[in-house]
Amino acid sequence: MSKVHPQVHYLRNLTKQGAVDPLIKSLNELFKYLTKNPSVTKENLSIFLAPGGSEALVYIEVSSGRPVAYGEVHLIPRLNRPSATIESIVVDPEYRGLGIGRAIMHTLLEIAKQKGAKTVTLTSNPTRQRARKLYRDLGFKLKKTGFYMLDLEAQQ
Repeated sequence: MSKVHPQVHYLRNLTKQGAVDPLIKSLNELFKYLTKNPSVTKENLSIFLAPGGSEALVYIEVSSGRPVAYGEVHLIPRLNRPSATIESIVVDPEYRGLGIGRAIMHTLLEIAKQKGAKTVTLTSNPTRQRARKLYRDLGFKLKKTGFYMLDLEAQQ
């Protein structure tokens, strides 16, 4: 059975349409393909949707209304050179190979350009070989820089 290509929606618009609880539940299910312990909550959603430079895309399977892909871009408004970072790109395994990941990336890169970003960064787990190939195909270069992260929740 061939799959119908899902429709793209902006997360911001989906939340305006109501039914936030089922959306959060569905996103947590989708994010299981990205992280062991997804934690999309109403609080996180409201912080994400606050005015600023963030935007997210959700691909919805038309017949079921289930999210099958997701990606987000965040503008970093630096004084000397605005940039953006792309995060949380995930496609349900049943929908991989249909070009959805590539479509997400193209749209997020266009949003970054429109918002004035001069560079775009992303991180990718070394085990995600197909995703890493896509990023290289789109022109991303692997940089050998130090990446530091502090888990503020773990310090409490």
